[in-house]
Amino acid sequence: MSDVLLAFARPLTAGIDDVPLIRSLLQVAAAVWNASSMAVPPEVILAKFDGDEEAKLLVNELIEARRTTYAEDPRMIEAVEVTYEAGNLHVDAAWSIS
Repeated sequence: MSDVLLAFARPLTAGIDDVPLIRSLLQVAAAVWNASSMAVPPEVILAKFDGDEEAKLLVNELIEARRTTYAEDPRMIEAVEVTYEAGNLHVDAAWSIS
Protein backbone atom coordinates (compact mmCIF):
# COMPACT_ATOMS: atom_id res chain seq x y z
CA MET A 1 0.00 0.00 0.00
CA SER A 2 2.92 2.35 0.63
CA ASP A 3 3.97 2.33 -3.02
CA VAL A 4 0.36 2.76 -4.13
CA LEU A 5 -0.09 5.75 -1.80
CA LEU A 6 3.12 7.36 -3.06
CA ALA A 7 2.01 6.95 -6.67
CA PHE A 8 -1.52 8.15 -5.88
CA ALA A 9 -0.22 11.22 -4.03
CA ARG A 10 2.33 12.17 -6.70
CA PRO A 11 0.21 15.10 -8.00
CA LEU A 12 0.44 16.62 -4.51
CA THR A 13 4.02 15.72 -3.65
CA ALA A 14 5.85 16.20 -6.96
CA GLY A 15 8.83 18.48 -6.48
CA ILE A 16 8.43 18.70 -2.69
CA ASP A 17 11.53 18.03 -0.56
CA ASP A 18 10.23 19.12 2.83
CA VAL A 19 9.58 15.94 4.86
CA PRO A 20 6.96 17.44 7.24
CA LEU A 21 5.08 18.83 4.23
CA ILE A 22 5.28 15.48 2.43
CA ARG A 23 3.91 13.83 5.58
CA SER A 24 0.97 16.25 5.61
CA LEU A 25 0.30 15.83 1.90
CA LEU A 26 0.32 12.05 2.23
CA GLN A 27 -2.24 12.38 5.03
CA VAL A 28 -4.41 14.49 2.70
CA ALA A 29 -4.03 11.90 -0.05
CA ALA A 30 -4.96 9.11 2.37
CA ALA A 31 -8.07 11.04 3.46
CA VAL A 32 -9.09 11.57 -0.18
CA TRP A 33 -8.44 7.86 -0.92
CA ASN A 34 -10.65 6.78 1.97
CA ALA A 35 -13.42 9.30 1.31
CA SER A 36 -13.51 8.27 -2.33
CA SER A 37 -13.60 4.61 -1.25
CA MET A 38 -16.66 5.33 0.86
CA ALA A 39 -18.40 6.99 -2.10
CA VAL A 40 -18.33 10.46 -0.54
CA PRO A 41 -19.44 12.77 -3.36
CA PRO A 42 -16.53 14.68 -4.95
CA GLU A 43 -18.16 18.02 -4.21
CA VAL A 44 -18.17 17.21 -0.48
CA ILE A 45 -14.46 16.34 -0.57
CA LEU A 46 -13.62 19.41 -2.63
CA ALA A 47 -15.60 21.70 -0.30
CA LYS A 48 -12.87 21.10 2.30
CA PHE A 49 -10.53 23.05 0.01
CA ASP A 50 -12.77 26.06 -0.69
CA GLY A 51 -10.70 29.17 -1.26
CA ASP A 52 -7.71 27.27 -2.66
CA GLU A 53 -8.35 26.60 -6.32
CA GLU A 54 -4.94 25.01 -6.93
CA ALA A 55 -5.55 22.53 -4.10
CA LYS A 56 -9.01 21.78 -5.46
CA LEU A 57 -7.59 20.99 -8.90
CA LEU A 58 -4.98 18.64 -7.42
CA VAL A 59 -7.47 16.95 -5.11
CA ASN A 60 -9.91 16.55 -7.99
CA GLU A 61 -7.10 14.79 -9.87
CA LEU A 62 -6.77 12.39 -6.92
CA ILE A 63 -10.51 11.77 -6.83
CA GLU A 64 -10.51 10.97 -10.53
CA ALA A 65 -7.51 8.64 -10.14
CA ARG A 66 -9.25 6.80 -7.30
CA ARG A 67 -12.35 6.43 -9.44
CA THR A 68 -10.42 5.13 -12.46
CA THR A 69 -6.85 3.92 -12.01
CA TYR A 70 -7.38 2.62 -8.46
CA ALA A 71 -11.06 1.70 -8.68
CA GLU A 72 -10.50 -2.00 -8.07
CA ASP A 73 -8.36 -1.54 -4.94
CA PRO A 74 -10.61 -2.33 -1.93
CA ARG A 75 -8.16 -1.18 0.74
CA MET A 76 -8.69 1.62 3.22
CA ILE A 77 -5.67 3.46 4.57
CA GLU A 78 -5.57 3.19 8.36
CA ALA A 79 -2.35 5.06 9.13
CA VAL A 80 0.61 6.64 7.37
CA GLU A 81 4.08 6.80 8.90
CA VAL A 82 6.74 8.88 7.16
CA THR A 83 10.38 8.86 8.21
CA TYR A 84 13.54 10.22 6.67
CA GLU A 85 16.71 8.29 7.39
CA ALA A 86 20.13 8.38 5.76
CA GLY A 87 18.85 10.53 2.93
CA ASN A 88 15.92 8.26 2.12
CA LEU A 89 12.20 8.84 2.55
CA HIS A 90 10.37 5.84 4.00
CA VAL A 91 6.59 5.58 3.89
CA ASP A 92 4.64 2.87 5.69
CA ALA A 93 0.91 2.86 5.01
CA ALA A 94 -1.14 0.51 7.18
CA TRP A 95 -4.35 -0.66 5.55
CA SER A 96 -7.42 -2.83 5.93
CA ILE A 97 -10.03 -4.19 3.57
CA SER A 98 -13.26 -2.23 3.60
